[in-house]
Amino acid sequence: MNSDKAAITLSLPATFASIFIFNPLFATLVSSLGSIIGDVLSRREWFKTMFNFSQYVITVGLASLSFNFIFSLQGREYPLLSGFSAVTVAGLVYFLLNSFLVSAITALVSKNRILDTFLFMFRRNEILFQFISMFILGGLFAYILKTEPLAMILLMPLLVAVYYSFKRLSEVEEAAEKFMEVIAGIVDGFDKYTKEHSENVAKICEKVANEMKLNLVEKRKLIMAAKVHDFGKIAVPQRILNKRGKLTKEEYEKIKEHPVIGADLIGKFPYLKDISTIVKYHHKKLDGSGYPENGISKIPLEAKILTVCDIFEALTSERPYRNAWTKEEAIRYLEENESKFDKEVVRALKELFKRGEV
Repeated sequence: MNSDKAAITLSLPATFASIFIFNPLFATLVSSLGSIIGDVLSRREWFKTMFNFSQYVITVGLASLSFNFIFSLQGREYPLLSGFSAVTVAGLVYFLLNSFLVSAITALVSKNRILDTFLFMFRRNEILFQFISMFILGGLFAYILKTEPLAMILLMPLLVAVYYSFKRLSEVEEAAEKFMEVIAGIVDGFDKYTKEHSENVAKICEKVANEMKLNLVEKRKLIMAAKVHDFGKIAVPQRILNKRGKLTKEEYEKIKEHPVIGADLIGKFPYLKDISTIVKYHHKKLDGSGYPENGISKIPLEAKILTVCDIFEALTSERPYRNAWTKEEAIRYLEENESKFDKEVVRALKELFKRGEV
């Protein structure tokens, strides 16, 4: 894994093999130099190169020391300990140290809690499975290098196949996230009166999420949903969206369809199921009013936050049919309608307003 994100690289099996074959000093030297060469060739920023070099020195060095210490105990005080124990301990040391260091630097930059960042990195099982697979391959590399070095040639296709299968999974998620960004741009360009509205709502949502101390997974879902919450408006005729006067009953009914339409489209992506639920209910109020009209037993917290932030941003923005409200007026409106909006969310937004952060 590296400092950019929780990701698996082809160099991991070689790193693990060096831990099992060489002494701690040489294993650390080989891995850290390999890290520098790889970062230089990929033109990575110098501070990321230095971080990767430092974390290789720490993780490989301590993992190798752990491996050699446990392995040296065989046949002495603890005869039941085997090479398997040494390998397992070394793997755990490397995994935990690497994850902690990446989480710590990411949390420092993003101003999140380290534990939240750590859990977010492994929000799905793919990373852990990838790590275990590469770890096992590293063990095979070490064994074959010690017994039949030429057989390494046969393992290379397997390594490449495993790597690209995992890389494909990562690309699917990245493609879904990029699709979300494209959606946000389409929506902003489709409705000239709400241009940049989604991005502004997302910024307010992020601040409210920080104020309410949401964990990183919840915050990420909220921000992504905020950016595309009006996607369903692409199914609404522009003559309705851009109408300067009061909407007719039929036109308003058409507008009310956009949360469900947007949620249905977004929900077709497996990675975005949770996002689609937030989008679907961002116009649903706590007292049952709003839309869609079908009931829901429990509105997700992220949807409650999005509802408040969406209304706040809309009220404080100019519209063709009314002037912008002041922020004080918008906060007062949210407080006076406490049966419709989550009190904790409104309170968090008000605190941000008092501090001049929104």
